[in-house]
Amino acid sequence: MRILSKLFFAFVSLLVCCNFSFSQEEYKHKSEKEIANMSPEERVDELVKERYHHYPYDGINMVTNGVDQSTLINSYLRKDGVKVLPALIDIANGHDPDQPPDYETKRMYVAFLLANDIDNMVVRIRSTKEGRSLIKAFEHVFDRMRKAGYDNEKHPLNRRFQQYFLRKLETLKGKTTSPTDGIIHATLQKKHNIQISKEEGIRFSNFLTSLDPNYPSWCKIKFPPLLCIDSKEYYDAYKTFKIEEEKFEKKNRKLSGNEKSLK
Repeated sequence: MRILSKLFFAFVSLLVCCNFSFSQEEYKHKSEKEIANMSPEERVDELVKERYHHYPYDGINMVTNGVDQSTLINSYLRKDGVKVLPALIDIANGHDPDQPPDYETKRMYVAFLLANDIDNMVVRIRSTKEGRSLIKAFEHVFDRMRKAGYDNEKHPLNRRFQQYFLRKLETLKGKTTSPTDGIIHATLQKKHNIQISKEEGIRFSNFLTSLDPNYPSWCKIKFPPLLCIDSKEYYDAYKTFKIEEEKFEKKNRKLSGNEKSLK
């Protein structure tokens, strides 16, 4: 039965590849001027086409003639920032996981990849109305994916669903830290000898989001090592964060003492 299942998915993949082979061959890279003149929605579609053109079933970029086309498109999408989120909401709401893996599956994957990139590098999307709507849309589509069997370990996309989609959704919701958060913590440790635990890191991330949702963009990365070039804004924010946490703890201790005295 397991062999038949594998053969079925291989056959479906072959059909999908053949159905889209002509459009893949027709696809031509757009110039930077053409990309610059596109709307955010058009740039999203162009990124999907670029990724599907080279690798229908994974997220690897292809370097062509020394130019990473995906990175070029993505640089404009980062400038679009929250303007791109409505297009991603439409993709998530329209995705039907009951259908075999195809071009629409790729659109869904790229939409989620792009949402995480904007959240990690530009602005924490949970701070915006559009971002919260997008997170809800992802939650709903992931529920549909579960019903379609994506959480079954025998499903061909189970690993991506469990290890990427569900894990990264927690980051979008502010329940885990982002890669940029990790770089910020490493910078504070290296330059200011500040050790930040996992739990404190999540609280600090949420504090920074409330302070300025665009805080990921403060970090201009130096590589190697993988650190923020300028740590001042993060260091000042961390000091304020610790003061606020101390105030909160004092208030809680006072309330706890009042409750005990009433007893």
